[in-house]
Amino acid sequence: MIDYIIVFSLLILFALVNESIKSKRLSTLFFILISFLLIIFSGLRYYTGWDFEVYQQFYNAIYFSIDPLITINSTLYRNFDVGFRLFSLSAIYSSWLPVLLISVISVGTSFLLVSKSDKRIFGIFVLFYFWYEYFSVFSIQRQVLAHGLIVLGVFILLNNSSNKKYIIYFLLSIISITIHSSALIASVLYIIAFVLSNKKIEVNRVLFYSIICFSIFMLISNVNVSEVTYDILKPVFLMIGGYGKVLEGKMQYYFLYLKPFKVGLSFRYIEYLTVLIISYLFFDRIKSQLKNNYSLKLFYLSFYMSLFHVLFSGLLSSVGIIQERVECYFYLTHVILLSFLIFLVPKKLIYYLLFVIFASVFVGVKYDRLLNSDAYLGADSHYQRFIPYKSILD
Repeated sequence: MIDYIIVFSLLILFALVNESIKSKRLSTLFFILISFLLIIFSGLRYYTGWDFEVYQQFYNAIYFSIDPLITINSTLYRNFDVGFRLFSLSAIYSSWLPVLLISVISVGTSFLLVSKSDKRIFGIFVLFYFWYEYFSVFSIQRQVLAHGLIVLGVFILLNNSSNKKYIIYFLLSIISITIHSSALIASVLYIIAFVLSNKKIEVNRVLFYSIICFSIFMLISNVNVSEVTYDILKPVFLMIGGYGKVLEGKMQYYFLYLKPFKVGLSFRYIEYLTVLIISYLFFDRIKSQLKNNYSLKLFYLSFYMSLFHVLFSGLLSSVGIIQERVECYFYLTHVILLSFLIFLVPKKLIYYLLFVIFASVFVGVKYDRLLNSDAYLGADSHYQRFIPYKSILD
């Protein structure tokens, strides 16, 4: 437990001193050092986190295999997408290398996306990142790897004026989809959000509240869209060819065979909704304080992705097992949007300190609830999976 407390304490310390650092270059340097700490902490873990042993057995099999290509194509590992299986060949050099590379790509691109923004959001970002996106790095290796590549593409979109940026984003998105098919939804939504943010298109009030009302209705109603969605998309996937048949098979498995559970209103959803509405109500106020065009486009992008997040939370509420997998692609932009709310806090140090303290308590309480929550049926508890923290250096 002390390992997590040390890391969290360092994040709090950075968040507290960040506001007093006048130099953008020095603040960015500290920001990079924090990201390096988080990369090392998650990248060098060993048998710590959900599903770790499933992936580690795969990496071990590759490392000790006489012919790794035969291993990754064996029936035992065919359920992994082809892109992830190819990526896992990095385990040829070391069985723990894929975990480190995933952390480098996921954490690195997340911090890269924020690094060119207004430095005022840095401190708050690292605290909330520790709860949302960072927890995914410990749990869902394929999705965070796919998401990291998409985020790299988004950074290139935001930071490049050449039309070649769309080609690069498209290629990175294709690779991410071969790593985990759920990345298809995220890659499409990110490019839509970018186009809207690039043109600085603002959401109509009627449309905004209509989306919210629709989302809430889907969450509290008994409407089940799983079978209807499957019937609509099945012929589309079958038209694609071989890979389309794979997607259709997975969709059949998740949408029909597993008897998807219904998701209702939750504290987490209310939090997403609250952050989104506050951002919308004070949109102009936040926008007026952003010092560079990159920050402005990032704010627009995170707002649109958060709006899509709320929409898909309701749309996929009857297919809970799918909603859980898709939701991980929205954590980062939720954290970024949440960080922009610091601009609603008066520019006095005492108010900033209070906001940091609130964020620290918020993250601390949520981790405590997570670690002490009931385990899934027949599984270890969250506490047993994460504590004690184990490293390859042990």
